[in-house]
Amino acid sequence: MEQRNLDFQRITIKTLAQIHEQICELNALSSKDQTDHPITSVLNNLLRLEAAEIDTQEKIIELLKAHQNLLVENEKDNQRIKKSMYYLGIALKQFSDKLENFIRNQN
Repeated sequence: MEQRNLDFQRITIKTLAQIHEQICELNALSSKDQTDHPITSVLNNLLRLEAAEIDTQEKIIELLKAHQNLLVENEKDNQRIKKSMYYLGIALKQFSDKLENFIRNQN
């Protein structure tokens, strides 16, 4: 059981590192339009957590990649970018809440 938890934590850390990488790339692409975004605080919360549901993490990474593609293809379309950032922020917040509940239930 302890080994399973350690494996789970390793997967979580790796996935959160990928999310962090994607956020950095997004910030670089959208720096002229975005200063501080709520995603940053959600990401910081995620990085503090130690366990996660793997399928949820994969969905978040897919969302981040899709958002990055949207930024590259539509740099001039600020409304679509802002809407995409909004929904990405909601998804990350829900993910953060799930992680917190999961950890609470583990203790």
